[in-house]
Amino acid sequence: MKKATLLSIVITCILFFGCKNETQKIENIEELNQIPQKEKDPLDSITEIQEKDLANAYFYVLAPNGLLLRKSDNLNSEKILTIPFGEKVKQKSLIYTANLTVENIHGSMMEVIYNGVTGYVFSGFLSPFAMPIKEEPIKDYINRLKEVHSNISFKENPTDPDFHEGTEETITLPTKNWHEAFYIAKASYNIPLSLIFPGHNGLKKETINQEDKEDYIWSSVLMVSRNEKKLDTIQYNWRTEGGGYWVTITKPVANQFKIEYTGFAD
Repeated sequence: MKKATLLSIVITCILFFGCKNETQKIENIEELNQIPQKEKDPLDSITEIQEKDLANAYFYVLAPNGLLLRKSDNLNSEKILTIPFGEKVKQKSLIYTANLTVENIHGSMMEVIYNGVTGYVFSGFLSPFAMPIKEEPIKDYINRLKEVHSNISFKENPTDPDFHEGTEETITLPTKNWHEAFYIAKASYNIPLSLIFPGHNGLKKETINQEDKEDYIWSSVLMVSRNEKKLDTIQYNWRTEGGGYWVTITKPVANQFKIEYTGFAD
């Protein structure tokens, strides 16, 4: 009887301590899972999202004289070719280069593919909006854009009879970039190539004359107004004998621009 009692005590102790050790093991695993692991690089998740978007990342060249495709991701790299105005490129990889400034526009070097050739271009001269085709009526251009960007709008009206005979046109463009609105207006309404984007830095009121205008043109000038070192209005005025026009660019709300054209005849 004593032997049986002693055996029972031994078995009970083994089971007790065995269960306790097993419980401790489970607790240790749970604690191990709670130990902070090395944080994932936040760029990894951004990269995962953006790399999915790269499949449809197409842009159009804004630069009126074309955009240089370079061999490496800096502005002094070897030139491969010039991509003409309005041509379409595909973004190949994400942007990690430092900010650059060209003609008062901030951007980076973007790796793109153009006609099967890979290289780098300055992103400031790229836009998700297709550019106007030469001599394309503005209404046709906007209708073409609306097939992809439904939130673009266009209105056309005759000018006030008490003013001059002419037309008024208004484009509502969904973008946050002043230079993008400027270059689309430039291509749509024949603003001279020599007048570059004026930028945010400068006088509160600035007049920029076209130095290379032809003699028959009375005036060809950019009128720029700024508020707290930010652009407020860009207006281009063109005048000659028999008529003229002006184009006004404003940003009435965030991420939206108005490009307003008024043409008249004397």
